[in-house]
Amino acid sequence: MMKTDLHYFCHESDLATLTSRGFVWVYPGRQPIPGSIAVLPEVHHDPIDSCHGICSDLIAEYKLKKEKNKDI
Repeated sequence: MMKTDLHYFCHESDLATLTSRGFVWVYPGRQPIPGSIAVLPEVHHDPIDSCHGICSDLIAEYKLKKEKNKDI
């Protein structure tokens, strides 16, 4: 049996959906939801303080901000 590390979800215009690992995946512009995954927070200037993770095309920029500020 082959073990995989897949983490997946399905959503179109739902306000939120659960991923295969139980995270709340939140539609852009619908933050803050503590412990969720923020999707494209830069588009709607969503707060990300209480998010568990971020899905963005700009992850390298978020990483740099976090390293500099320690509190993005």
